[in-house]
Amino acid sequence: MKTTEIAVYKIKPEIISRYDAIRKDALTHLKTHYTGLEQVTMLASEKDPALFADILIWKSSADFNHAAGSVMNDPALGAFMECMADSVVFEHFHVTGEL
Repeated sequence: MKTTEIAVYKIKPEIISRYDAIRKDALTHLKTHYTGLEQVTMLASEKDPALFADILIWKSSADFNHAAGSVMNDPALGAFMECMADSVVFEHFHVTGEL
């Protein structure tokens, strides 16, 4: 069963002007180096320039769990992780229906 990862977070204010490039590099790395990551959607708040959301669709919870064990220690993601000021929501979901 597919797993949807939703992360809503704030970044440090001093990073805002260069965050798009850091984020794109990090999420591209995730998609190309971690098995089972099928889709990445990057969102930015219309009101708060420091608030972002990422939606990642994993092929399975096993793929997500395998990646979760490596992500925090992956040096290619260090710059991305250092941007974070606060995590608002970080959770995994499965689809229960679609309209």
